[in-house]
Amino acid sequence: MSLLAAAPASAADIPVSAVQPSAAAPVDSAIVRAAAVVGFNPENIIADALFYDGGAMTAAEIQSFLNAKIGACRNGKCLNVLTAGISSRAAVYSQSTGNLICSAIEGGTMPVSELIYRVQVACGISAKVILVTLQKEQGLTTSKEPSDWNLKAAMGASCPDTAPCDPAFAGVGPQILKGTQQLKTYKAARFAKQPGINYIGFSPNSACGGTNLNVANYATAALYSYTPYQPNAAALAAGYGLGDGCSSYGNRNFYNYYTAWFGSTQFLQTDTAFVDVSTQPTSPAYSVFAPEIVWLASAGITSGWTVAPGIQEFRPATAVTRDVMAAFLYRLAGKPAYTAPTTSPFSDVSVSDTFYREIAWLDESSGRAEERTAGPSTYDPLGAVTRSAMADLLYRFAGEPAFQAPSQSPFRDVAVSDPSYTQIAWLAAIGISRGWTVSNGVEFRPDAPVTRDVMAAFLQRAQAYLNPFVDVSSMQTAPAYSVFAPDVAWLAATGITQGWTLHNGLREYRPGATVTRDVMAAFLYRLAGAPTYEAPSVSPFTDVTVTSPFYKEIAWLASRGISDGWPTSTSSREFRPDAPVTRDVAAAFLYRLMGSPAYTPPTTSPFVDVPVARSFYKEISWLASIGVSEGWPVSDSQSEFRPAAPVARDVTAAFFNRLQRQTAG
Repeated sequence: MSLLAAAPASAADIPVSAVQPSAAAPVDSAIVRAAAVVGFNPENIIADALFYDGGAMTAAEIQSFLNAKIGACRNGKCLNVLTAGISSRAAVYSQSTGNLICSAIEGGTMPVSELIYRVQVACGISAKVILVTLQKEQGLTTSKEPSDWNLKAAMGASCPDTAPCDPAFAGVGPQILKGTQQLKTYKAARFAKQPGINYIGFSPNSACGGTNLNVANYATAALYSYTPYQPNAAALAAGYGLGDGCSSYGNRNFYNYYTAWFGSTQFLQTDTAFVDVSTQPTSPAYSVFAPEIVWLASAGITSGWTVAPGIQEFRPATAVTRDVMAAFLYRLAGKPAYTAPTTSPFSDVSVSDTFYREIAWLDESSGRAEERTAGPSTYDPLGAVTRSAMADLLYRFAGEPAFQAPSQSPFRDVAVSDPSYTQIAWLAAIGISRGWTVSNGVEFRPDAPVTRDVMAAFLQRAQAYLNPFVDVSSMQTAPAYSVFAPDVAWLAATGITQGWTLHNGLREYRPGATVTRDVMAAFLYRLAGAPTYEAPSVSPFTDVTVTSPFYKEIAWLASRGISDGWPTSTSSREFRPDAPVTRDVAAAFLYRLMGSPAYTPPTTSPFVDVPVARSFYKEISWLASIGVSEGWPVSDSQSEFRPAAPVARDVTAAFFNRLQRQTAG
């Protein structure tokens, strides 16, 4: 099980792994033999996560790999065409520790690829490790014409340097099972070399010396137990070739083959941009939040950490700090143009801090700056973001939408008197977080830190909530950006409108389209909660039939006294359903919807284009007084309402959301 620099008497009777690669041990054609080894760390040859990966490859993937490496077999004994047998066996446990070594395995005669797969799953050792070991020991993973001797000692299992191989384990099947079980035994039984300080020689010749290595993990310790030598400088300089008389090659070649075939020995190969995140349930890097993490990266919100050239980590279990959260929300908003103040609003945040701009932006955009009364406060940039704080941040990020929190909390650990109760209840109501189901209810765990994987899910769901339509975006740099995006999102979330569904399943809101009177009737009816109402069998309006779109809603509007239309010459009334709703009429509709509350309008109009004697003056000034509309500024002290202008769909969403928010408060 070691690789020595000894000249073979015959390539047929000496393990191929013991010599310089030759015709009997073909080097993969894609490998440059003479190139020096780069990146080999004798204290950490391979990560535990890669070594002990019982789901690294499927049987089909193993077969495809062998086909690609071997191609056409010349003697019918190659691993890609060979069948091998093993006996069924019960689970194996360590007698010293009681730990499971290998679970039960079903035997029989089967393709080598299936055998490798079963052993991988049973023993929890990666098929990639098995394939590399078969190559470094006997060159079998690439051999087009293996000898019987090669096959009998396939994994080098029970083949010591100083004695013949044990015939009890001869043959491909027994060798793969025995060798893989042995690799697992070192860890499970705490047998032979273990992580920590170990003296590792350069060769069986003690005169060649060695060094004390601080072995970093169980996988590296297992490799040194299986092949007990480290490569010296000459071996590493030789690449796949011969070093000097004190060189050994087993662990060097393990590293060489693994990196050439499967990439880094320190990082998983995953199906995402991050080595620690996978969408595959069988991967050690699997995360239930992998799709959201992938979205977060694709949206440019984070690229994680570069831990080696071309290698990125996301670190899903790491708690999110408050400075990083500010950066994430700033990017989620589309990196809006913003000039940070030259003096920090926080005593613990310097203007030179990495995320100062983002923190200052969040402070202003969330309204926190307006809430402070005097002097700078603290921000705690390196503090962890708690789940309750996250709820508050997202609620503000969404524009503090109108929301009536339920009188009974959806979570057993969040009281209705909690300062963040409304925000947490809103988070649950729109599906951003449903908490954890426990035996006696549902928990939110408000004080728990938000980890990066959960944060990705929160942000992706918040983004989906804020952007239900393709033509309205909350991202300030997007072509479809609208200042009313939070209001439109709220309108959709409340079910007041779902817009238009396109042929591809996406939806449009058409924010600049004018709201007609029939559509406004439908919107107001839904804003009122779609109350139970039976429309009359005879229409109250001559231009609206009982089969007209939105007839029920229009009749309800009339029954509530919100609109009685226009009288006609025949003493009847018409509604004019297709006419646009103007801003003054919208003010009247909303005032009446709220029950025509007691209100005395000011003697001086808040708008230069709405005289006190104008129709709907009272309703317009009431709308301004509760903050639903401030109009358009025309000077430092004057604004216009533009009463005759038609109301667009985006502005309608804003009117409705603000009305609900103000009246709920």
